[in-house]
Amino acid sequence: MMHVPAIALALLLAAFAQPQQHEESQTLPAKELVARFVARVKWIEVIGKREGVAVPVGNQPELNWLVGIEILSIEKAAKLFDKKGEMILLIHSPALFFGQPKKRILGKDYLFNVFGELKDGIPHYYDAEVKEEKGRESGHPQAPACGDRQRNRAHLRR
Repeated sequence: MMHVPAIALALLLAAFAQPQQHEESQTLPAKELVARFVARVKWIEVIGKREGVAVPVGNQPELNWLVGIEILSIEKAAKLFDKKGEMILLIHSPALFFGQPKKRILGKDYLFNVFGELKDGIPHYYDAEVKEEKGRESGHPQAPACGDRQRNRAHLRR
């Protein structure tokens, strides 16, 4: 009977020690700049309206918006941000990501500083600083042609 309290005490200590280890493992790594590029915002939509392959950027629990961008120039490349051309970002919200309402973002060029890390060969992009590139505005983009929409019908991954 003397061993029961010792086992119970050991179980209690283990239960209290585990959450601390779990909290420590969830902390984000140091903020490291992994990509820097200039891109034009082509379109912004709530997830579910369009299909395609998207790159998640952010550490918020819910990433609900898709942002179609065209990378114009690359200063520092990272996996998935290493080619000029069109791509889709998955973000929490346009207002938080760009710091302004959606209607003021379309057709403008932005400097993207993307922070994250490469874990086991898989990129994790935790944050981005986005700054408007003045003097490079191109006006609002045109809607994609039907053929473009058909080509974009790929499975959306996070």
